[in-house]
Amino acid sequence: MIYNTFHTKNIDLGGRMLIIGVSGGVDSMVLLHLCHRLGAKITVVHVNYGLRGQESDDDEALVRETCMHLEVACYVISVDPVELKCEGVNLQQRAREIRYEAYVEYLAKTQSDYILTGHHLDDSIETAVINFFRGTDIQGLTGISDWGQVRRPLITFTKSEIIAYAREQGITYRDDKSNATDDYTRNRIRNTLLPQLDEIFPNIQKRLSTTISNLQAIKASHQSAMTHLLTQSIVSDGDTEMLPFGLLDDDLEEQLLIYWGHQYRMSRAQMQNLFRIRNKVGKMVESVDYKFLIDREGYLLHPKTLKPSTPSIEITEVGFNVLIPESQLTLTDETHRSTDVQYTMNIEKDNLIYPLTVRYWIPGDRIVYHQSPRLSKKLKKLFNDHKIRSTEKRKIPLLVNGDGAIIWVVGILQNPEYLGGNDYSISVIGK
Repeated sequence: MIYNTFHTKNIDLGGRMLIIGVSGGVDSMVLLHLCHRLGAKITVVHVNYGLRGQESDDDEALVRETCMHLEVACYVISVDPVELKCEGVNLQQRAREIRYEAYVEYLAKTQSDYILTGHHLDDSIETAVINFFRGTDIQGLTGISDWGQVRRPLITFTKSEIIAYAREQGITYRDDKSNATDDYTRNRIRNTLLPQLDEIFPNIQKRLSTTISNLQAIKASHQSAMTHLLTQSIVSDGDTEMLPFGLLDDDLEEQLLIYWGHQYRMSRAQMQNLFRIRNKVGKMVESVDYKFLIDREGYLLHPKTLKPSTPSIEITEVGFNVLIPESQLTLTDETHRSTDVQYTMNIEKDNLIYPLTVRYWIPGDRIVYHQSPRLSKKLKKLFNDHKIRSTEKRKIPLLVNGDGAIIWVVGILQNPEYLGGNDYSISVIGK
C-alpha cells in the first residue's frame, strides 16, 4: 500500500505548511489525499489555463469541491488561453512558468515550508529519456528531483501504483485526454517509444529506474567533490564571489564553472560560453537574479540587485569628521587634527551644496573630468581605465554634492569644477 511507504519517507511533512499544485489529475489528487492524511497544513494552488474549454472548468470545479470537503484553502489562477498561445512562445514552457510563479507567490504569502508537485517515477524516467536524446550531462540523466523548497514525494511511485491507490481509496480525479495524443514529445515517448523498448528489453521501466538510481549516486559523489572544490576555490567579498583563473586545468575549470552556474539557474550552455570568452573582460551571462561576468582575474558572480556596501553618510555643515565604516577611513575638513593624511582635495567652498553625501558607486554614476570643454565619464569606465577589480569598485568612497554631482572619487579623480585655492580642503585620513 502506497500510504505506508509514503508515510515512512515523508513523516517530516506532517504538521508542515505546504503549497500543493493540484491539477485535478490522479497524481496531484492522490498527493493531496496522502498529505491530508499526514496532518499537513495545506494550501492548494490550481491553474486553469482554459485550453480545453469546459473540461478545464470541470477540472477547476473538482479541485474546489475536494478542497472544500477536506477543509483546505484553495486558490485558483485563471489564464487567458489566447495570450498563452501567442506566437513564438513555447506553450508547455510558458504554462510551467505560470504554474511555478503562482506556487512561489503563495509560498511567500502563506509563509509555507514547501511546494509539492505530483511528479512520479514515470515522469522521471520520461524526462531522463528525453534529455538523453536531446544531449545532456549527468544532471539531465537523473530524471526529476527535489529543488530547494520544491519537493516531489511521489517520485518513487509508478503511475500504475498511484492509480491503484486512487481506486482503492475512492479518490475522484479527472483524466486529461490530451495525454493520450502524440501532440507533444513527452506523450510520444510515453505512448510509443517506451512500449516499443519494453518489447526489446522487458520490464524497461524497472531497468531505467535502476539506471537512474545508479546515476543519482554518481551525481551525489560528483556534487560532493565539486562543492568541496568550489568552497576551496571561491573568493567571497560581500555580495560578490570570484573564481580566479588558473587555479585548475582547463577541463576541470570548465566543469567547476558549469557546476557553480547550476546553483544559480544558469544553463550548461551559458557557462560553457562564459568559459570560451574568458579572455574578454566585461562579457557576461545572466539569469533572472544573477549575472556572471569576466573580470581581469577571474569569473565574478553578482546578484542583479546589489545591497549597498554601507548606508550613505550625510555631511550637513562645515567642520566635519566622519568615519567611513567599509574602509575604516575618515573624511574630514579638519586636517590639523591628524598628520596621517592619505588624500587631499582643495575645494572652492562656495560650490558646495549641503548636505554632502559619502557613498559608494552605483551603476550609471558619472563624474566630470574636464571643465572646458565640459567632459564627463562613467565611473564604470573610469574604474576599468584604472584596472580596478570589480570586487574593489564598491569599496571606493565617493563625495557627492547636494545636487547629486560627484565631487571626488577618492584616490582616483577630482572633479575640476570644484577645485579651488588652499583656503579650504577635504582630506582622507588613514586607519
